[in-house]
Parts: sequence; C-alpha cells; structure tokens
Amino acid sequence: VRTARLDDLPDDPHLSAVGFFERHEHPHAGPYRAMKPPVKFTASPSNIRRHPPRLGEHTDEIWAELGLEKP
Repeated sequence: VRTARLDDLPDDPHLSAVGFFERHEHPHAGPYRAMKPPVKFTASPSNIRRHPPRLGEHTDEIWAELGLEKP
C-alpha cells in the first residue's frame, strides 16, 4: 500500500467527486486551486473574496496593528 502524498490530493477520486477544490485566478501569480469553504449556509453563502497575499504584501499593516515600528 502506497502512502498518499500531499501532491496526490488534487487527483483524489473522492475529493474530486465532492468538489473539494475550486480553481481561481490570482491577478499576479496566475491560476491556483483552493479548498472550497467547508460548510454551506442558505442565508449567507460563503465564498472566497480575496486571493492569498503576495509575500510581504501586508507587512506594514501587521507591524502597525502590533504597535511596532518597521525595522
């Protein structure tokens, strides 16, 4: 029995059958797959509103929120 690898998840038959992943287009990084929200609500459907941030994209805001000065 072969141990499943993280790279195998997008091709997993069960995850494909239940629509676990959805494709998105990042404006700077191109296409990527993301996990669909794990629950569904009729009155307030969930969705992905923002793409993953680029490296360092929110650094200034995080420093400010922590009350720290940039090094």
